[in-house]
Amino acid sequence: MVDGALNFETALLAPEAKGPLFSVNRVLPQIQNTAVISFETQFDCTIFHEDQSKTERSVSMQPVIPIFERSVLLIEHNPNDSEIFNRIFKRLYPLRRLMVAATGSDALDCLHSFKKDDSPQLVLSVLKLGAEVSAVQLLQEIRSMPIMLCIPFVVFAGSICPCEVDDVLKAGANAVVSKPADVEDYEQCVTDITDFWLVRNIRTRSI
Repeated sequence: MVDGALNFETALLAPEAKGPLFSVNRVLPQIQNTAVISFETQFDCTIFHEDQSKTERSVSMQPVIPIFERSVLLIEHNPNDSEIFNRIFKRLYPLRRLMVAATGSDALDCLHSFKKDDSPQLVLSVLKLGAEVSAVQLLQEIRSMPIMLCIPFVVFAGSICPCEVDDVLKAGANAVVSKPADVEDYEQCVTDITDFWLVRNIRTRSI
């Protein structure tokens, strides 16, 4: 959620304009889940001419202010796959911040630093995280954090083993998705997952 005030001082783009001609102080409305703030404001200004005369004018303006949306956390140990995901993600969601952790431990360090208002909107993780912190251990720790109870957690699995799928779902994963080896298929997979969880999904129940 974003709110605050917009303050600026500027000059009209006119040949006869000299110096800062007007200032605006406009309180921004509270806005949630949006990429931009757009509103119309109107104010009076004075244009000073070279012959010392001046003209009063009413000016309308509709500024558009980009707002950075909630972040997404990717847990991926393969740097090539991380780079591909980042390229796809930034094209789809240029106003979102993507955080990347290479291990489960790095992911926990990152998540423990968050407060409720800046927690990620989505966590995506590969199934095979290594011996240090497994996907099941990571999920159990994450679901013990109050701010992460309702955050969607999607697991990418290169190879599907039914027992492993059951384990991560029981630990609190919202979904387990087959990770395509082909780049084009992987791009479509990322597009579909993020479209559902970041755009179409209204609310996720507590695990």
